[in-house]
Amino acid sequence: MKKGTLIVLGLSGAGGVALVMVALIAAIVVSVAKPVVPIEVLYRESYVGEGYVAQIKNKTSKHVVVKAHFSNRTLKQSFQTSIDLPPKATREIGWIEGWKLRSGDDMMFSMVDHRNFSARIP
Repeated sequence: MKKGTLIVLGLSGAGGVALVMVALIAAIVVSVAKPVVPIEVLYRESYVGEGYVAQIKNKTSKHVVVKAHFSNRTLKQSFQTSIDLPPKATREIGWIEGWKLRSGDDMMFSMVDHRNFSARIP
């Protein structure tokens, strides 16, 4: 069974509805209780080439692997990668790494047992 899947068997009437509501509320509370991906995201103009460079910093004293998803809704393009971050380290993602960040680009970072962290280039 996938994480977050709710299976309801043989429930009917008000009792069944109440049980489903309790299960949904419990699922929401568990989701909110997860910590946010422990990173800080900044951006700067590219020194060479065009666009921006995202700077992803690990705020912890542990090595983490973060999945990154970059997208541009206007151009209907996206880019995904995994980022290995040693403790307190910063990695940069820009056109050299495969994605030319532009104004309006969305960034979403995910990690096991954490809530996603999202940001946008203004």
